[in-house]
Amino acid sequence: GFDTGIEVLQNSSAEVTGNTVQGLNQRFGSSAKGIHVKGSKTVAISRNIINSPIAGQTVDGVYVESVPADGAVSLDHNRITGLLGQGAIFADSAGTLTMEGDVIAQLGDRGFYAGGVADLTIENATIVDVDSAEVNTATVRIDSTILDDSINSFQADCTITHSRGPAIVQGGDGCGDFQTTAQPQFVDPGALDYHLQADSPLIDKGNPAAPATGAVDLDGDDRAIEGDGVCPYDSRRDMGADEVTATLAD
Repeated sequence: GFDTGIEVLQNSSAEVTGNTVQGLNQRFGSSAKGIHVKGSKTVAISRNIINSPIAGQTVDGVYVESVPADGAVSLDHNRITGLLGQGAIFADSAGTLTMEGDVIAQLGDRGFYAGGVADLTIENATIVDVDSAEVNTATVRIDSTILDDSINSFQADCTITHSRGPAIVQGGDGCGDFQTTAQPQFVDPGALDYHLQADSPLIDKGNPAAPATGAVDLDGDDRAIEGDGVCPYDSRRDMGADEVTATLAD
């Protein structure tokens, strides 16, 4: 196996879409990388699956580093599961970094790491069954997202809105200031099914503001639709990567 699945070279722009990255093998004493972006300008990483490394090998899902101030890297609707390494790493970047609708689950290490990052936004992500995330000298905004472990923070600036975490710790740098600790009630985490059950308390509890035009969930359903079936009906997004559709009474 290779130690890097897909690499985006310095000063380049790319769309990395619809790939499955498996069978990676760490070499040279460092973790293998599913997708590696270093010093690139404009990169969109969308609907990729990263899983199934060679047994016993430490693999990080997506590794983004050294993005310049005029650069932008976006992750959306990727599935990163079953790795011994970290899910998403954002390091030493002055550019705009975003995650939207990604599922990161069942890892041996952190769900995400942000270090030396000026501008990272995580929206409608599901990051569960992982070790604690870390934000180190970074500015991070988290919205309408599900985490089941804490965020370790050092010289960090977090803004967390409409999101679920393991505890609510107000004050300080904001990295523990979640809005709810309610259990997500996933359909079948053991089978990597992180859809929300029909009675999940996180349905219709995401950001009430209208999502971007054309925004969808992990299945391609509209991002904000009526989910709890309770009057008055409204189209509000759920927390996490899934959007539940309610059966409405006549």
